[in-house]
Amino acid sequence: MYQTCLNYKSTPQKGEITAEYIELFELFPQQRRFNHFFGGISGENLNQERRLGLVQLLLDKFAQLHKIGIAHRDLGEHSIWLSVDDKITLSGFATAYFPSEETVGDIRKILEVSGDLAKTAFPLSNNTKLTPYQYDVRSLAILAWHIIQSKRISSVSLDEMKTQLTDDTTWYADILRMALSDMPFKNAVDFLDKFNQNKPNQAIDFSFNFAKLEPFTHDINHSRAYREDDDFILETSEKEVYKSNNLLVKAWLNKDPQNDQVKARVVLNWLENMAKIVHFSPDYIPKIQEFGIAKKSGCLFAVSDFIDGQTWQAICQQALSYEQKQSLINQFIQNI
Repeated sequence: MYQTCLNYKSTPQKGEITAEYIELFELFPQQRRFNHFFGGISGENLNQERRLGLVQLLLDKFAQLHKIGIAHRDLGEHSIWLSVDDKITLSGFATAYFPSEETVGDIRKILEVSGDLAKTAFPLSNNTKLTPYQYDVRSLAILAWHIIQSKRISSVSLDEMKTQLTDDTTWYADILRMALSDMPFKNAVDFLDKFNQNKPNQAIDFSFNFAKLEPFTHDINHSRAYREDDDFILETSEKEVYKSNNLLVKAWLNKDPQNDQVKARVVLNWLENMAKIVHFSPDYIPKIQEFGIAKKSGCLFAVSDFIDGQTWQAICQQALSYEQKQSLINQFIQNI
């Protein structure tokens, strides 16, 4: 869930959540809401292959949620976030169905934004009863069509979808029609399976795009660009830590992924997390001056301000006054 959803800036407390509760999330520069993404140049620049890849990624995320019993129940342009590096993030779980807690009950209509995204353009027959997972399937079909067409979600686009989908002969049209019928797929797992079975073999290539590493690559040898002032603070076969011109240098040796796709994905995740830390630059972490892949030495490296302080263990051995202890405790809690 942590990797799938937007993350809270602060943990909400049960007594604070009301119909007027405002959720506050971390949002990074590249992330855009569904309509913002497909209403701008980001969506226009996606070819058909990448759009189909986004549909597959979206279905996979919900397949994973449905496997652990969670249904979103309020999918729409407000709860789907996309970025130019082909990532999808979710939010808006106020009315979600969880197997342990089940549903929010009578207040659903108050809390939900979209509900069943297909209810207007593709209404269900009378007395049709669906599971929470099948309502997600219907909304996913709406989202999938708009991704493939690179369109914003609106009443106009929904009418257009209703008209076009009736006679559409593309390989995915039957799948979307089934998902929107009175007997949709059981859950996103079945939806994804059907999508994968029918897509053309050459449609999507999920090999790692090594170009994503280029912005983080430096044509340097870290030990020459940052020469040690004195002895190493730490030196092993995997890691080096030392001071250089009053900066702290950390190097993880032999971590350049080169042509290893699995390793490259792990490295990219680390690099992106480092970029987030640099972007937010919290006061309680030494300022990061430079980081990335040192190509000539084949390692990952990070250079930060050097803090000439004491370890927690050393401080605990000192005879601190009550006021000093209280001050340290307050700083520690505030930073956490």
